[in-house]
Amino acid sequence: MYHYHPQKRYIPLFMLAVVLLVTLIAMLLWNRLMPALFGAPSLSYFQTLGLLVLARLFVGLKVPPPHPHRHFDCCPEERKPE
Repeated sequence: MYHYHPQKRYIPLFMLAVVLLVTLIAMLLWNRLMPALFGAPSLSYFQTLGLLVLARLFVGLKVPPPHPHRHFDCCPEERKPE
């Protein structure tokens, strides 16, 4: 049976707010530091968002490997003795 969780509908909105806030912080840091230190041009909000997306594409999405000692998905016969 499907259980309705009203909190789950706010997850995409929360994720969008985090992305917008991270972009704003990155833009403010870039525009405060990079022109003064290296003479780099200032960035607009959407240029900063594009730079963050490009950096994510270059670096990739890092997902931690599963824990090697988890035995939740196997039955007792398949478990390795520790």
